[in-house]
Amino acid sequence: MILVSASAWGQERLPIVTGNFSVMWIQHSPVGAFPDPSFNGEPVPPAHNWAAHHKAGINAYEDYVAWGGVEREPGKWDWSRQIEVADNQRAGGLEYDPYLWIHNPPMWMREGKLPNEPGVPDHYTVMRCLEHDLPTQTFSIWDPATVKWFERYYREMKKGLGDRVGRTYVGLVGPYGEGNYPLPIFNYLNIGHCHEGYWCGDAYARRAFRQAMKKRYVTLAKLNGAWGTDFAKWQDLDYPSEIKAGKILPAEKRTDPKARRRWVDFIEWYHWSMIDFSVQVTKAALKYYPIEKLKMKPGGSAGGVNPIAWGTYCPGYAKALGEMVDGQGSMAHGGTGKIRLQPADCSGHPFGDRWYGSAYRFYGIPLTTEPAGDLNDREFRRRSFMDATNGTSEMFSYSWDQHKNDGLKWIHLYRGVPSITDVAVYCPTTWYRMNGSLATCIQGADALRDITDFEVADECMIKDDYLAKRKIRVLLWLLPLPAGSRLGGEGPVVERSVLEKVVDWVEDGGILVANATAPVDVEGRTDLGLKLFPPVSQDKPMPVTHKLGKGLVIQDPLSPMLPRFKDLVRDAVGAGIDREEDGIWTAVFLDMLLFYNTGDKAVDLQKTWKGQEVKVHLEAGELEEVLFERPSREQ
Repeated sequence: MILVSASAWGQERLPIVTGNFSVMWIQHSPVGAFPDPSFNGEPVPPAHNWAAHHKAGINAYEDYVAWGGVEREPGKWDWSRQIEVADNQRAGGLEYDPYLWIHNPPMWMREGKLPNEPGVPDHYTVMRCLEHDLPTQTFSIWDPATVKWFERYYREMKKGLGDRVGRTYVGLVGPYGEGNYPLPIFNYLNIGHCHEGYWCGDAYARRAFRQAMKKRYVTLAKLNGAWGTDFAKWQDLDYPSEIKAGKILPAEKRTDPKARRRWVDFIEWYHWSMIDFSVQVTKAALKYYPIEKLKMKPGGSAGGVNPIAWGTYCPGYAKALGEMVDGQGSMAHGGTGKIRLQPADCSGHPFGDRWYGSAYRFYGIPLTTEPAGDLNDREFRRRSFMDATNGTSEMFSYSWDQHKNDGLKWIHLYRGVPSITDVAVYCPTTWYRMNGSLATCIQGADALRDITDFEVADECMIKDDYLAKRKIRVLLWLLPLPAGSRLGGEGPVVERSVLEKVVDWVEDGGILVANATAPVDVEGRTDLGLKLFPPVSQDKPMPVTHKLGKGLVIQDPLSPMLPRFKDLVRDAVGAGIDREEDGIWTAVFLDMLLFYNTGDKAVDLQKTWKGQEVKVHLEAGELEEVLFERPSREQ
């Protein structure tokens, strides 16, 4: 018997979180963007107001807390407002979740005052931009003192709030405490000089860069050989000069292998520095809160991937934090869980949402999602569909009142169980780090979602044997091509270690469908790219197919949005329930089918699945499910 629209949650607490309270309080605090000593803060609603939120399905209502607001003089902590909010929320049935803004120094610190306490660092360091050599009021992630300052904050918050905290965040340094570098968002806290750019100009950052490159190359001679430079001593090592000049080259113009090796090394270090910092702060926070009480915001995807200067490399957080264990192989406090990550920009974009969702699944990280801003009703349902396919187990919504009806109807999809697919889209991470456009990849993948579900295989995952471990059968390689391209010639750049994994996977039986010419590795070597994509006569009919070991490579230098390329994908994917280009996205689970109508007209579907006839009516922009068993919640 087929069941439709059954909920697995019953009367349990729903995994729904909203915010954000006390925004005006942090804005008008001494460290705020609009400091006002006469401002007493937003009134704290009584318990029955919070109870109304709880009755509407909310589990927790986040409260903004700025370090410079609760410690307005060194060593003098005032948690009275937070205690009032927490007690009233808890009396109304909600969890109290403080949302931390601890990445900007309090005013007394900026004035040169430090607390008279044992074990407190004797200094602090803020980031400096490379473009102007000017500071911004954001702690440097490379100065070890920053983690000690953050640890002091967690210690004091634990003392001040006791057991009132439901969950809280690991403090990072981007806007909103996320895993980005500074960006010009001035309406919350006062951070002074700020712009999109590269923020590694302080002495600790430069030392960390030198140490990382020395670890990578061991000798200066090897580094100079790889980069085409002539540094006489390690102390002379510097960042690529194009940053200071303000002329960041696009990937297509990085034709000198040695210069692009230098750039890729820098960007990889720059991105992973933020991730390494997040691990250190997590370890500090774990001294005072168990893993179950911590979440982290790694930043977002902007519907695809963020600009490289932002430093938001979401899959890297999943890898680093998924592997973060102590010497006994378990998390601190004796638990075996992993920290929950909450990326932004989750609004139902197939490539962007799957870019981090696939990584979180692969590395075993529990996922909460949030949008970057308000969504309309259709976008909210689209987001719920993609959240379900990603195995999301908690929803954050800024506009719960607007979406409550849809949210309550579909919250049972947030059970931590991802959809089933053996298809993946390759994310060209090296090309991205070279400042290359991923528009072809992102837009092409989004267009192909109508005919197949897929995960996104970031290069970080590929290097960790994702293709083999996840038993991926079909990999879609959608890379940018010059207008009018045919096969042959030098294609985009890929790290050699990634090409090796892809070649091995195809030889072991994988099917690679590509619109690409043969890629080169960063050093300019063509052998592996030509093994995947051998030279083809210009008059040979398209598409081109050739065997490689047990596998198959199918090429056609077309936009992935064109019908002929979609036919190639459809043939490679084979028999399935979602082959029709009908505007209906389909996701398959062990116990159900999930449909989303992307079109502007109602559709009546009739399919056969597992030997049963499935009939579904879908209004425009609506979700529907067909259940074969009642879904089970993530344990």
